[in-house]
Amino acid sequence: MSGNTKDKITVCNNTGKTTPAATTPMANAYANATVPKKNRKPSRDFSPQEVLRNELAISLSKHKWKQ
Repeated sequence: MSGNTKDKITVCNNTGKTTPAATTPMANAYANATVPKKNRKPSRDFSPQEVLRNELAISLSKHKWKQ
């Protein structure tokens, strides 16, 4: 909110109303808000098929050495 006393009084008097005088400070707050940056490296979700393929490869490599 600005340091202007007139603006503060207007906001207090218009609490709960939807007039432009009441909604302007809220609109300014949204306009001036900073947007957090998104993580560019999302965690990778493994499909069940890929997990089974990896487990099969590991189990086959273990059995290969037992011979």
